[in-house]
Amino acid sequence: MVSDSIKKSERAIYNRGYGESDILPNKILLNRLLSKRDKWIDDRLKGLRSGMSVLDVGCGIGNTSIKLAKRGFNVTGIDISDKRISTAKTHAEHMNVNICFLVGDIENSEFTDGCFDLISCTAILHHLPDVETDLDKFSKFLKDGGSIIATEPGLLNPFAFIRRKLFPTSVHTPDEHPFVPSRFIRLFQKYFSKVEFKYFYIFSLIALLIGKILGEKAGLIFLKLLEPVDAVFTRIPFVKELSWIITVHAYK
Repeated sequence: MVSDSIKKSERAIYNRGYGESDILPNKILLNRLLSKRDKWIDDRLKGLRSGMSVLDVGCGIGNTSIKLAKRGFNVTGIDISDKRISTAKTHAEHMNVNICFLVGDIENSEFTDGCFDLISCTAILHHLPDVETDLDKFSKFLKDGGSIIATEPGLLNPFAFIRRKLFPTSVHTPDEHPFVPSRFIRLFQKYFSKVEFKYFYIFSLIALLIGKILGEKAGLIFLKLLEPVDAVFTRIPFVKELSWIITVHAYK
């Protein structure tokens, strides 16, 4: 099957360390850019109780899982790459948090229905061959009243495209498929009763290009200038489809 071939390819890529040791250019600048997205997610996590059960899909080397565990959640992280799970276990041990990390294919996992309060998906859905089937499955994994938080890259941002072409990094895989933002939202609306969403970053991506060419300090200056522009354009119908990241909080 095509999907099995894609999974085999992705597993092999990540087991070779693809993306794991890559040093992203201007990482401080990138983190500063992503802080608005991260705050939106953080504000939603504040409404959840400590002790809730959380599934971190495509947990990779455990960064999101560890953040969730530090908030007092009971976290299970699953990833198709045994190498990355091994690294995640080491990171969790160093951070003194208890997380259940599993090597596995989420599409063939054996979690029982209604076993999680929250599912977290950070830039993983665009790697899955059959997203619709997966969202239907995720909704079943959730308890009544549970929710899923997902953040994924958009397909249509021209500056992200230019950045990939001019400054490629090893965080992208050949079979990934970023989403058209409105289609991404409609997928969640099909399987969940309530969907909150937020579009992020259109012109702000220019700051990453500037940072690569002129240095991080110049990039941070441009980011400060461009963020108010994005605040306007990410609210305009059709134009917001150019957003680089779309983030969703959907309730069962």
